[in-house]
Amino acid sequence: MEPPPSVRHQVIFGALAAALTPGCVAADRTLLPVVNLRLSTTRILNPDLVVTAELDLTADCVPASAVLLIGEIAAPHTAVIDRLLKPHVYAAAGIEWYLLVEQEALTLRLHRLKRSDTCSSR
Repeated sequence: MEPPPSVRHQVIFGALAAALTPGCVAADRTLLPVVNLRLSTTRILNPDLVVTAELDLTADCVPASAVLLIGEIAAPHTAVIDRLLKPHVYAAAGIEWYLLVEQEALTLRLHRLKRSDTCSSR
C-alpha cells in the first residue's frame, strides 16, 4: 500500500490535466487520473495520468493497446521506479509516449518509444 499523493503531487496533476485537456478534447481523446492499466495478463499498474484513444466504461482496466500517453509524477518514494523501471515496462507494452514529472526539480521529460523500422528488399 502506497501513501496517498502529497498536496504538491495533486497540484502538479491538476496543472497537467488543465494543460492537456483542451488538446484531448480537440483530438477526441480521454484524459484519466489514476486508473487500472492492464499491461499484460499478469501485470496491472496505476499510472498518475493516462491519455487514451478508446474507453470502455464497463471495463475494470484500460488496456495498454488503447493508451497514447502515460504520465508519472515522481515522488521521493517512487522516483527510482518512475525513472528506471516504468519506462521499460510501458515500452514493452507498446505505449509510445511516457511523460515523467520530477516534483523536486519541477521538470518534465517526455520520452517517445523508438520503433525499429523494417526494410524489405526486393
